Amino acid sequence: MQKIEGKTIIFYDGACILCNGFIKYIFKRDHTKTFYFSQIQSKYALSTLSNFGLEPKKLETMVLVHDNKLYSKGLAALKIIELLPFGIHKVLLIGKILPTFIINRIYDFVASIRYKIFGKKEECTIPSSDIRQRYIIN
Repeated sequence: MQKIEGKTIIFYDGACILCNGFIKYIFKRDHTKTFYFSQIQSKYALSTLSNFGLEPKKLETMVLVHDNKLYSKGLAALKIIELLPFGIHKVLLIGKILPTFIINRIYDFVASIRYKIFGKKEECTIPSSDIRQRYIIN
């Protein structure tokens, strides 16, 4: 297993096509290699997120660990956008003016329809070779 202490890790649903698309979007723009990735279904996610008091098998959200702080749902997405270099995605940071409960309601709504709109893979995606070096698979 890679040593990840102090790294910024995105835990996401590996079967979700929308989530995989977001990870590809992040990877293409993350020129400083800030982010590491782990599917929420992995053994690594189970052990790491359990340390934060979460049960990964029951999670239906993206989770970000950055500076030993945990962000989930809409706050995770906004923090990821904040950490990415400048681009059109920065316009979404206007969402930070909203109260957390509204941000998370929006996130929950999108999460509830993501499989219906974008679909779901029967198996988790195997990352391509260029991104694999930043994946934590165990």
